[in-house]
Amino acid sequence: MTLLARLRSFVAALVSGRKVEREMEEEWTFHVEARADALAAEGLSRDDAIRRARVEFGDPLRWKEGGREARGLLW
Repeated sequence: MTLLARLRSFVAALVSGRKVEREMEEEWTFHVEARADALAAEGLSRDDAIRRARVEFGDPLRWKEGGREARGLLW
């Protein structure tokens, strides 16, 4: 990623930081729910399926940090 692209991404994050954070949280939740649905279809109870999906996806804060890094929001 070029320096100019990183700078644009950084400025966009400053301007719309809460929106980006909310979108990352929604995306994480979507993936966990989709995996939980698949696990429930395999026979797990809904609670166990959600718990297992969360374990598989890991800590949402680390996941968000990876998203920030990929978007160039970390220097």
